[in-house]
Amino acid sequence: MRLGEFPCDGLTEIVKCSVCELQHRGLPRAFGALVAREPVAMSRMLGRPENSVATALGMPDLIFRNKQSQRELLDLVDSFVVLTRSAEAIVLRNGAPPAKLTVNPLGIASRRYPIKTSPELNPTHSPLRLGYLGRFDIVKGVIELAEALRALPKDMKFAFEFRGPVSGPRDQKVMNRVKEICAGDRRIIFEPAVKAEDVPRVLASYDVLICPSVCAEGGPTVAIEAHAVGTPVIGTRIGGLPEIVEDGVNGKLVEPGDVNALTSALRSVIEAPSQTIDQWRRRLPAPRTMNDVARDYINLYGSERVT
Repeated sequence: MRLGEFPCDGLTEIVKCSVCELQHRGLPRAFGALVAREPVAMSRMLGRPENSVATALGMPDLIFRNKQSQRELLDLVDSFVVLTRSAEAIVLRNGAPPAKLTVNPLGIASRRYPIKTSPELNPTHSPLRLGYLGRFDIVKGVIELAEALRALPKDMKFAFEFRGPVSGPRDQKVMNRVKEICAGDRRIIFEPAVKAEDVPRVLASYDVLICPSVCAEGGPTVAIEAHAVGTPVIGTRIGGLPEIVEDGVNGKLVEPGDVNALTSALRSVIEAPSQTIDQWRRRLPAPRTMNDVARDYINLYGSERVT
């Protein structure tokens, strides 16, 4: 998300990227804009001491050197593999030779998943059981999700479950903020992180999985796992999610960071599950597995263009 506000086009430019990265590190945007316009040679000189001020002043040079490294990498390799078509478009935008690019999407473990019975035999009933399963990281969109949930009418019946690991102070801070937003709403609960072997069962217990990411993820893998058990996804139109979820066909997509749109999407499934969730359940795609990923890599390494 460029400047934390809207999806970035992915094109690496020294001024644009320096302003965004400096703001991400806590500098006011106006100050970042001044630093970003330093000549690269000056930025290189000012960025030599090892301290936070030098790191900020050296940002334009860092972006410049990263661009150089990207070009050198693409010159060296026979093939550059990305996880999504959107990532491919970004790499192309930055000057990569099309012939060197390969898309090999994520897959999930090749094992049996407990698939739900069809909506004909087991239609979705109210109150819905909705869930988020993932890290408490700001880029996962959990703050926006909490705000969207609290915006739902108080008389609207549903159950929502947040589940995810807390791996450090940063995650704890985000989780505390989510809990603060949701405080007093008995429809929203927090449960411990899920063991890997229990993920399919937990996903199958949800009527819909919410993936509100505000960053360009390669998956997320949990969305593929949800489809594997028969649970549709409401997600954001960024990264790999639009390549997993077809809006209005097997799930719902909203713009990343758009709390109002997410609230509207949640409200639509709660009010009319048979017209939304059950329709989506009939059109879920077959999940891609690690066998598919391995097969594509074998074909890539055996292709003529790899020397």
